[in-house]
Amino acid sequence: MPEQSVPLVADQDVIVGLAVYPWPEGPVASFGQPGADYPSEWIAGFEAAKATILLPLPAPGPDGCCSRPGPYALFIDFQSGARAVYGPCELPGGLDVVAADLYDAAY
Repeated sequence: MPEQSVPLVADQDVIVGLAVYPWPEGPVASFGQPGADYPSEWIAGFEAAKATILLPLPAPGPDGCCSRPGPYALFIDFQSGARAVYGPCELPGGLDVVAADLYDAAY
């Protein structure tokens, strides 16, 4: 299970990458990698997700085992080099919808 973390507010600048990892396994949907040639659906999904994510990011939910893991873990990369990691137990602040929409756009 990934260790959840949220960078300092000062490091939450421009979102440059998003990755959705289905939990416990499955193909990863990765958005924003430099030089990658993405289908138009992926680009539209990435731009919509970036517009939906409010900064500063919410605190992550509790770490550790959960009674019912969610379907996704979400990784958010910033231009500063910082990374936020959420899930799979809980994606707060509407990030569950963002992750699901991104995954749907990819697959």
